[in-house]
Amino acid sequence: MAGVVPDAPSKQARRIERVLRLVRFRALVDLIPASALGVQIARFLINVVTRLGGRPRGIWAEPVQTRYEGHEVLGEWVRPPGVGNDGAAILYLHGSGYVLASPKTYRAMVGRLSRLTGLPVFVPAYRLAPEHPFPAAADDTLAAYRWLQKQGFSPDRIVVAGDSAGGHLAIGLAAASCREHELEPPAGLVLISPLVDHTFTVAEARKSEREDPLFSAALARRLVALSTTAGEASDPRLALLDGDGKDLPPILLQAGGLELLRADAELFAELVNGAGGSCELQIWPGQIHVFQILLDRVPEANAALRDVARFVRSVTQPAAVDQPAADSS
Repeated sequence: MAGVVPDAPSKQARRIERVLRLVRFRALVDLIPASALGVQIARFLINVVTRLGGRPRGIWAEPVQTRYEGHEVLGEWVRPPGVGNDGAAILYLHGSGYVLASPKTYRAMVGRLSRLTGLPVFVPAYRLAPEHPFPAAADDTLAAYRWLQKQGFSPDRIVVAGDSAGGHLAIGLAAASCREHELEPPAGLVLISPLVDHTFTVAEARKSEREDPLFSAALARRLVALSTTAGEASDPRLALLDGDGKDLPPILLQAGGLELLRADAELFAELVNGAGGSCELQIWPGQIHVFQILLDRVPEANAALRDVARFVRSVTQPAAVDQPAADSS
């Protein structure tokens, strides 16, 4: 059963858009330089903005620091009290251009997702650029996926989810890393405002409802350039549009109608479905990039996460797809 996307944004979502445009948020962040100081400023801003979106309530965050097959695995398990281990889990890959954010930044949203699905969520603390450029984040993601299987989670009970650059990592893991290392792909992918074309050519060529109020293609390109070089552009973990998508597991893809990366979402869904794969595309009107993080601000954030939970149950526990999970938050 497919989810239902509203025809128009809520008054809360429209208010947030008006505020962003009034303060000229996009123009302000475009001034941030692509330097060490600029990265520190951006990291501070992303933590402030995400904390305004929602605070973790009644969530356990259990840190993980271990080694598996010679690779360090860092991150945290996030779950509310009462969520145990029935053999299924979510591997959540946070976004922010391979340069910003951390598991702590996403704790509120990930905790809500754990509560809705009834599953524990592991959020890797993958290494960030520019200190650790490509392929550090991709290697850390692969190590986390392999480590989860060592913990007893079989691939057909793991859903890999990610937003923005984390969505890029999720696709790269399922499409390239699993194939290269002869691993079974996960049960499904949840892609939230995913970065697909790391050159941002697609985003610049296609238009959204209105100009993205958060950031421009130029700023996004500067961020991503801190983690990659021109010589790596053809690596299959980066050049996602070079694949045909037919071997990917079922996908739920959500994007905001206002965001720059709506174009990436639409093109990737066309590619996967055209190749005979399964990608459910949802464009939420009037929503900004990764609006799902605005738990305490817009009703669409919670509605979208409930639909993510519906999809997760459908691919990990098919018989339970129509049994809604309670959200006591």
